[in-house]
Amino acid sequence: MKRNRENSGFTLVEIALAIMVISMGMLAVFSLFPAGMHANKHAIDDTYAAMFAEEVFYGYRAQASVNSWDSIANLTVPSRSPEKWAYTAQQIVRPNRGMQTVQYRPAALGGEAIDYALRYDLVVQPHPANTDNRAYAILTIWPGEVGPTNNPIRFYTEFFNTGS
Repeated sequence: MKRNRENSGFTLVEIALAIMVISMGMLAVFSLFPAGMHANKHAIDDTYAAMFAEEVFYGYRAQASVNSWDSIANLTVPSRSPEKWAYTAQQIVRPNRGMQTVQYRPAALGGEAIDYALRYDLVVQPHPANTDNRAYAILTIWPGEVGPTNNPIRFYTEFFNTGS
């Protein structure tokens, strides 16, 4: 059986269809990148917010255990981990002052570069049924130094005052 040269190979229409199918597949794969980048940013924001909340709440628990109850709402909690983060005076957490900003500056770079920043609002109040020397703290965190404030990350804790 002899093959006809006119019928061998691909036609221009077949090549165009193959390119279209491949480009549709590549478009679907490339559309996953922005969603992955957004999920990564959200995970980083949540991690830094949780680290900051842990610093603040543990600091307040420690302060509540040794200070008088009257001064608990006016305490300041310095940020921890000086071997990792180079802090300035702006990173001291004070309650009931409205929105404040914290910048994480890597100590390995001499504290010159900002690695991450967040805004927070810390409210510390005596518990409404303050029969057992409790207070509560609500920490609201917004990622970044600027940006929207409509989707905050909130943390809540209670602590006991055992100080004199």
